[in-house]
Order: sequence, then structure tokens, then C-alpha cells
Amino acid sequence: MAERQRLPDEIFDELVDLPASARRARLDELCGDDAPLRAELASLLRAWDDSGDFLSRPADLAAIVLAAAAAGEGDEAGPLPPGESPTGARDRAGQVIGGWHLRRLLGSGGMGDVWLATRDVEGAQQKVAVKIIRAAILTPDAMRRFRNECRLLAGLDHPGIARLIDGGVTDEGVPWLVVEHVEGRPLDAWCDEHAVDARGRVRLLMQVCEAVRHLHRHSILHRDLKPANVLVDADGRPRLIDFGIARALDLADDDVEQTLTGLERMTPAYASPEQLRGEPLSLASDVYALGVMAYRLLTGEPPYAGRRRWELEREITTTVPRRPSEAARLAPVAAQHLRGDLDTIVLAALRPEADRRYPSAEALREDLERYLDGRPVRARGDSFTYVAGKFARRHAAAVVLTVVAVAALTVAAVTGFTLYGRAETARREAVRQRTTAEQVSGFLEGLLAAVDPMSAGTRADITVRQALDEAATRLEHELAAEPTVAAALHLTIGNAYVNLGLFDEGGRHLDAARDLYVSGRAEGVDDLAMVAVRQADLAIKQGRLAVVDSLMAPALTATTAPVRVGAQLNLSRLRTEQSRLAEAEEAARTAVTLADAPGLEPALAVQTRSQLGTVLYRQGRYAAAETLMVDAGRAARETFGPTHVLTAEAAQNLGAVLTALGRPEEAVLAFGEALAVYERLYPAGHPEFAVTLSNLADAESAAGRHDRALGNYERARGVIEGSLGRDHVNWALTTNGMAYCRWRLGEREAAVPLYHEAIKVMAAGLGDSHPWTAVTRNNLARVRLELGHADEAEALARQSLTDLESAFPAGHAYTARPLTLLAEIALGRGDLAGAGVLIARADTLTGASPVAGGDRVAVGLLTARRLRLTGHKAQADAVLDSLQALVAAVPRPSADLLARIAAAR
Repeated sequence: MAERQRLPDEIFDELVDLPASARRARLDELCGDDAPLRAELASLLRAWDDSGDFLSRPADLAAIVLAAAAAGEGDEAGPLPPGESPTGARDRAGQVIGGWHLRRLLGSGGMGDVWLATRDVEGAQQKVAVKIIRAAILTPDAMRRFRNECRLLAGLDHPGIARLIDGGVTDEGVPWLVVEHVEGRPLDAWCDEHAVDARGRVRLLMQVCEAVRHLHRHSILHRDLKPANVLVDADGRPRLIDFGIARALDLADDDVEQTLTGLERMTPAYASPEQLRGEPLSLASDVYALGVMAYRLLTGEPPYAGRRRWELEREITTTVPRRPSEAARLAPVAAQHLRGDLDTIVLAALRPEADRRYPSAEALREDLERYLDGRPVRARGDSFTYVAGKFARRHAAAVVLTVVAVAALTVAAVTGFTLYGRAETARREAVRQRTTAEQVSGFLEGLLAAVDPMSAGTRADITVRQALDEAATRLEHELAAEPTVAAALHLTIGNAYVNLGLFDEGGRHLDAARDLYVSGRAEGVDDLAMVAVRQADLAIKQGRLAVVDSLMAPALTATTAPVRVGAQLNLSRLRTEQSRLAEAEEAARTAVTLADAPGLEPALAVQTRSQLGTVLYRQGRYAAAETLMVDAGRAARETFGPTHVLTAEAAQNLGAVLTALGRPEEAVLAFGEALAVYERLYPAGHPEFAVTLSNLADAESAAGRHDRALGNYERARGVIEGSLGRDHVNWALTTNGMAYCRWRLGEREAAVPLYHEAIKVMAAGLGDSHPWTAVTRNNLARVRLELGHADEAEALARQSLTDLESAFPAGHAYTARPLTLLAEIALGRGDLAGAGVLIARADTLTGASPVAGGDRVAVGLLTARRLRLTGHKAQADAVLDSLQALVAAVPRPSADLLARIAAAR
């Protein structure tokens, strides 16, 4: 019987003290048949063994308790617990701890004391900083919480980070650790003492950002960045020296509530708003601290005057810091050097909303580099749209101005396309555009007056939806005699409705625009083609695939470049949904080529590459798809910022690829990034939010968190049902995910009707032999097999195999799924030879992949099972060992896959 009542960390503590030869037997005894527990402990033991001698010695118990707290000259003194005295610092001079001779006290703080120490190494004297931890703040739980964290920090190797060297426990049981001693001055003091100019300070900040980037790439947050924790050494290089409250990014909040030294230990003046409020942290939390450091380094004072936590929380939420150039009256850097780009960069890093800051230290570093090079920076001041959005709940005029701005820009873009027309029509088009622009302007002025409470007496809490409704009403009555203007505004308003997720309203306006152009009442070169692009895009979103080809016809013969790009994009999306993937790839590559033409909007380049990546993903070419998705995301983030819709779309697409690559934990982070943007930009009930939520559930399920995934599937299905209806394919895909979770949770009977519902909707909307229908049918077959209906399961699996082989190019990994299930049925019937043939075919499809997703693991497990049945236990174990190594090789391995492998042993 497994000792599940004990925490894994408690069992781990016992196992690491055993000789390696004795661990396996004790592991068997403690875990019994608890496969998830065994997998978790095996993973911890491998990480322990991989960490080297420093973490493998019994004397290192204290070192693995604490994150790498380095030369503590930046520690701030704090009150001691009641009845506790200091650690006896004054009495330790001359003592030897772990072979290190304590020489003099460097500093004291709430954690303990830091000593300069030396040790003779091959005739040379090595200087280090020894931090002796206050014993009273250590508890068994705290020691366990920090074990994994220190293991991460011990692996850091960067010239801008003080290295963790050694650690142990004194004879009195007091933990200590040793880090590289950095002889230097705090960053701000060093700059002042050396009269460093603005550009020199920016270069130093860039080096600090590089060190922080190294932490982030190792999934570590510093959480206490400040000038006192950055010492500049004799070579002029800044070094990060204190990781006393650092923590691993991939530790969930409910797994590790607080770090040992982070119980109340932070520097409030440098803490992000979310850290002050005790909320979950992200890379942007460290970016905020870097922003405070930059502000102070460049101005000589902090961005906010408050010192206590409650004062800072109030200031951050109610005031905006002065621009650095305005605060630099007494600064060592002249204000004129700060005005402009540096003002913008620093304030962008200090935004209260985490999702509006730079997404990473690397992004901040890159903008500082652009400033030094004289190139345009990516950061922008708060836009009109952002400010107006916050104002809109109280003031109608601001809302309407936002709509006016969007409408005017869109109309200008639509009419601007005519400039690509033939030369002989240019003069006539110019006259038409000028007349149209004047009429549009008059219409919008009237709209503004109609909803302005000062002039019309309307209420002041008008929403964007209400402003659009007012515009639609006035359009019908006021512009009946101006069809060209009306068509342009119908297109603009229709687009706005669609972007709000109001598809029916948007469709009506797009239809009206099309009717005006088709009838000849409205004029414009390729304007009908642009309407066709928008209508086709809407039809794809709604799942009305059968009408898209006819809607697209005018766009496919367009002459203007943006319309041609949009047409090829839609064609690729349509063919992807229809699983005509060769045609989808051809259209996507054509779109990429067209979008790269000089003078086109950069958004088109992002969208086309993202779509090509989607096609490759659907073809099973995951590595190539990942490369494209990463490139698209980088371009979107650099061009539009971290909170733009295109950035979110790129993150979502990358998440799908990461899930397929067997890296669900990374996928969860990508989908979370996308959701944060969608929640901020879209109204409640928007279909895109539901799609992303469903994709997040896919990743959570792949990671083994089926309860959480099921909740997100149910939430997504509710949104889809309300916005798109129960007959939409996204509703069916989400239902399939719900059924899978029910099965994995052991609720087989509950999964069956969900699978039937999903198959019915998919067959009606996509076709009975569509790959999604086939995959869902195969999922149903597995459940029916486990319920004892092998003949029915075999028939379903064979139909699935036939459909997938017809839909996908030869070698697609998805066809391994029914092959695996058919092999399992054969094994159950004792047909070892037949099972071997099927397993070999499945292995050919999945074995070429360098990663281990769920499909490859399933084939490997079945291979091992057959080997055991044929008496080849050693070979079966070798297969499982290889499979386990492959799964564990990714940065954040799937605990679910590791557990399934462990259960097969």
C-alpha cells in the first residue's frame, strides 16, 4: 500500500539520504502501485542526481533550503523574531565553516549575517561571501519548499550573476551557503561616484537586463531587484548578488505559496503592484523593478514618494509618475538627455498593468539598445484608445471619439486602395475620395453630437456597442442618397461589430455594403473585393464553410495588393478547415510572398506567416510550424507590443504546436498570455476567448490536470453555445475535449454521449470523414473498448484509420492513433503477431519525431507491453527507459506522460 498520506517531499527527504543501491527497493516499498507518486519521486531523484556534487553531499541540506542569497551588502536589516538574538556574528570571526575561514562581517539583515571568508586553493586565496542563515526563520516546510528552487539557482552560469559555490549546516544546525564574493559598489552609488552620463547608465542597465534575462530563461524570478543588489565590480561590470527571495516560475501558487525569505521580505519601493497585492507574479514583475531602477538611476529619486506598502499601493493606483525628464532637476543626468524615448521606455516598464509593460527583460534591453543606436523604440506612450477606454465608462464623448477615429482610419484605408488603380482613373478617383471624405466627416460630426450628453441630453455611460448602434441607425436614414459613402461606412461598422464578436450585426452591414457595390450604386476600385474578403472571413469564423468559395470570388481577381493578401489568407484558412492541406499550404505561401512586398502593413507579414505555421502544424510538421510561430510572435511583439491582438494570436498558435510537441506546460504559458490579452480587449462572451480557453484546456489535459481542463472546457462550451451555437464545430471540438477528460478521470459512461454529440456536429459541419470527425470517432472507440465492446471499437477504429489516411499525406502522426488502438485490440485477443505489425506501422509514424508527445508515448507503451507478453522483459524495460528519457528531456516535462510510463513498469 503506497504511503500517499505522506507528502512527496517528505518521502524524497528520506530517499536522498539512502545509498543509490537502496533507493529502488525503498521506492517500491513506499509507492506500491501509486504510479503518479512514483513518477514524481523518480523525477525529483533524477534532478537531484543531475545537480552534481554540490547538491549530492549530505552536508548540503542547508544549501538546498535556500535560494542563492549572495553577498548581502544589499540586505536590509529587519526585526528579529521574539526572543531571538543575532546569529552570533561578532563571535564568529576566525571560525572555520566548511573549510572557509571567516574573516570579517560584511553585513547583517533579517535573514542572517554575511561574512567575508577565504580558503586556500592550490596556493591561492579564494575570497567568498558566506551567508549564515538565522535558524529561527527555518521550518521543515520552508526547507522543503526551497529545495527545488536552490537546485535551479545552483545551475546558473552567467558573468553578470554571482555564482553559488557551496553550502551546509554548522555544528549547531544553522544553515549556511557560500557565493562568489563581488568586490564592488552598488549600481547607483558607482554611477554617481564615476559621474556616468545617461548613455553610460543605459549601457549598465542593459547588462543588468541581460543577467535578468538569464534568470528568466531558467524559469526563475528574482523578485527583489534594486541597485543595492547589483554591485559593479572592478571591471565596471554590474553583477546580481542577492537571490534571497527568488523563485521558480513554474511553481504554481497553490504549490508554493511563499518562499522562505519572502514571507514579508521584499523592498516595497521596487516591488511591482501585483507583488505588493500578493498576486501571482510573472516576468513583467521583474521588468517593473528594472523600471524603478532605471528611473532612480536616471533621475536620482524614486518614481513614487511612498515608502510603506499601503502608501505605494495607493500611489500606483491613483497617480502617474512624473516623466523622468521632469523629475531630473537634481539628477546627475541632464533632463534633456531623458526627454523623449528614455521617458517613454522607463514609463512603459513602470505601467501598473503587468500586461502593458515590456513582456520580458530582453524586450526592455532591446528598446534601450534601440535608443542608443538612434533607432525608433518599440515602446509608446499611453495611446488615445487606452486613455479613452478607461474614460469611456463615465463619458460618452470619449467613446464616440474612439469609434470616430477607427471609422475614419478604416474609410481612409478603403478609399486609399483606389490609388492602386489604373492611371487613367486616378483623377476621377481622387475627386470621389475627396467628396466621400467630406461626407463621412459630416456624418461622424452628427453622430458625435447625437450621443454627446452636453448637446443631446443622452446619458453619459454610453458604450462602444451603443455608439455603433447609433451609427447604424443614422446611416440608414441620413446617407440613403449617398451610396458610396454609405457602402464605406457599412464596411467600417460591419468590421467593428465582427471584431466585437457580434457576428449577426456585422454580417448585416457587410451584406449591405456588398449590395451597394454589386448594384453599381457605390463606386470604388476593388472596394467590392475588400467587402468579399471581410465576408469570407466572417463566414469562416461562423463555420459556414460551404459559402466561402462563392463569397471569395471577387477578391481572388483583385488588383490591389492588400486585398490579394487577404484573399489568399482566407483561401488558406478555408482549405485548412476543409483539410485540403496541400492547397492550404500553396495559398499560405502565396500570401507570404505578397505580404513581403514593399509598402504593405507589417500586420500582413505576421498574419501570413502565422497561417503558414498553422497549415504545417495541421500537416504534422511540428518543428517547422514552431519556427514560424515563434518568428510570427516575435515580429508581432516587436511591432505592435505585448497586448496586441496579433501578439495574442501568435501565442495561441504557438501553444497548439507546443501541445503537439509534448510540451504542454509551455503551451499553458502561451495560452495564458493570449487569454490575458483577450480578456482585456474583448467583451465577455467573445468567441475568440472561448477558443483560446478550450485550447488551454487541451494543454492542461495533456499535462494531466484533467479536473482543471474539464472546468475550462465547460466554460468555453458555454461561451461558444451563446455566441456561435451548438452546431458550430468549435462547440464540437470542446465537447470532444470534455469527453476525453471524463474518460481520463475514469468516467467512461459519461464520456460516451459527449463523444456522440461531438461526432454528430462535426459530421454535419465538416463531413463524416473529416480528420476531426475521425479523431473523435477513434476516441469513442477507445472508451467502448474499455467498456468491453471490442468488436464495436474495432469497427470505429478502422473507419477512423481509413478516413485519416485519406485526409492526410502519408506519414502523418495522427494515423498512428487508430493503429495503436487496433494493436491494443489485437493484444487483448492474443494475436501477438497481428499486434506487432500494427505497432510497427504506428512506430514508423511516430518514432521519427525527436520529441515525445502523447502519440509517441502511447506507441512506446504498447511496444513494451507486447515485449513483456512475449517474454522480453529486459527489452521492454529498455523501451520504457528510452521513452522516459525522451519525455524528461523537454524543459517542463509532462507529469502525466511520466506517470503513464512509470505505471507500465
